[in-house]
Amino acid sequence: MASKKKIQIIEAAAKLFKDRGYAAASMRDVADEVNLTVSSLYSHIKGKDDLLRLICFGNSEKFHDGITDVEKRGKNDVERLRMLVRLHIVMSLEHSTTVTVFNDEWKHLPEPHLAFFKELRRSYEQRVLKIIEAGLLESGLSGRDPRLLMYSMLSSLNWLHYSAFYRNHPNREAVIAELENMILRAIIGH
Repeated sequence: MASKKKIQIIEAAAKLFKDRGYAAASMRDVADEVNLTVSSLYSHIKGKDDLLRLICFGNSEKFHDGITDVEKRGKNDVERLRMLVRLHIVMSLEHSTTVTVFNDEWKHLPEPHLAFFKELRRSYEQRVLKIIEAGLLESGLSGRDPRLLMYSMLSSLNWLHYSAFYRNHPNREAVIAELENMILRAIIGH
């Protein structure tokens, strides 16, 4: 379990990486955000690459845990598809800062972390693809291109983590339900 200070450092780094980009943020910037000297910062974190790794792999774990829950708890294939869409919406709203870094800055991961991250991403996409294929089959729409639908679904939600308006919306559950229904209609027509 990470210490409170380490969590604070990771959150500050995520905000800086989101606002400035990974390349433009420095360890001095992170240290300033958490009121530490740079040398004290290094007693908690190995370096900037370590921060990016923790952010990216932390989100990867959340998505993998989420899809495992979807696979186990969904009563049928269409419900699993609905739960999957909701997972992506909720992650974008509740973890917007780290999801932004996860989506936009992962390319800066050093090897061998970059290769492992790409493999985790491919593995996740295969799981998403299976859920979409099963949902299409259950809906009688097996002739549709599931890969095209998967990338359309993922990219159609790729803006949400940037939106403070929806993240702070007074009726956020209605926004989630509307987005969920729009995406499901696009994939399976209901």
